[in-house]
Amino acid sequence: MGTNKAFSKVWHVVKMLLVLSHGQASVERGFSINKELIVENQKEASLVAQRLIVGHIRSVGSVTNVQLTKELLISVSGARQRYHSYLDDQKRANKGHTKSVKSPDVMKTQGKNNSRQALAPLCQSASFEVH
Repeated sequence: MGTNKAFSKVWHVVKMLLVLSHGQASVERGFSINKELIVENQKEASLVAQRLIVGHIRSVGSVTNVQLTKELLISVSGARQRYHSYLDDQKRANKGHTKSVKSPDVMKTQGKNNSRQALAPLCQSASFEVH
């Protein structure tokens, strides 16, 4: 194949086609993980948090390999208080929402930013970044 120029060009095209077929495997795997994790009426922040946890567990090998650091234990012990604080903030935001109606795009963008801010301490303690 290397001596005939016509075959070498075809071989180059075949190699490029073979590379394309493998490109979607990680994306498809992500969809199947999401399908396993999604519960009816689940918020985006919950799904993101679960994906972070699953990703971290897979990166260390298994649940038994997760290091229980002091920062992680402190974060877990304050989780319920942060959750109630989050609910109170949501109630206040909904009261403000009835007074001034915002467009759905603005609400969606603000919700994503709030989700990222709420998950940032967890991600830092687990050595992840939120994009």
